[in-house]
Amino acid sequence: MRRNRWWFLFLAVVIDGGGWWLSRFLGLPVLLDGIGTVGLGLFLGPRWGALAGLAHGLLFTLLWDPWWWPYSFAFMASGYAAGYWKERRPLQTWSHLLSLGAFLATLAALFTLPVQMGLWGGLPSQPLAAEAAASLWLAGYPRVGAAFLGELLANFFSWTSALLAAVALQQALSRRQPSEGALDDLARDHRRLFFD
Repeated sequence: MRRNRWWFLFLAVVIDGGGWWLSRFLGLPVLLDGIGTVGLGLFLGPRWGALAGLAHGLLFTLLWDPWWWPYSFAFMASGYAAGYWKERRPLQTWSHLLSLGAFLATLAALFTLPVQMGLWGGLPSQPLAAEAAASLWLAGYPRVGAAFLGELLANFFSWTSALLAAVALQQALSRRQPSEGALDDLARDHRRLFFD
């Protein structure tokens, strides 16, 4: 099992890269580059989630953008927080999932705000966050507040989407296959979308 964890880490970083590429390719207003990091945190625990966030940040820095490394801290914190949350509060209902999404969005916004203010003058990198921040800034909000609220809005959609995808993937991998003739299980499995 210990050797499989390293394969899961590799798979998490590949899924993060695929989510980033897919969101850019489809022109989505949010980034889906945290699915693997959050999924590994939920599946293997906080330390592996943080390790996936670190690997994600370093690999993205080496392959795509040399300015990506400061975002590694946000991914490490989010991967750790997802695993820690799952250990303390199992994700059993939609409200649990949305609460975790809001928590991860706030955490990521707090970690990325200094990066946005220091490197990009307050303009977030996600299209939805940039639009919201520019609108708030033009409406009279201070630049820091506008950048934080824009990033918070985009991160909520990004991290909640990542959580949905990670939980769906985890459920698909762990779902028990019904035996032949077990038609009674079919209706129960059909009703259950994500949660037991």
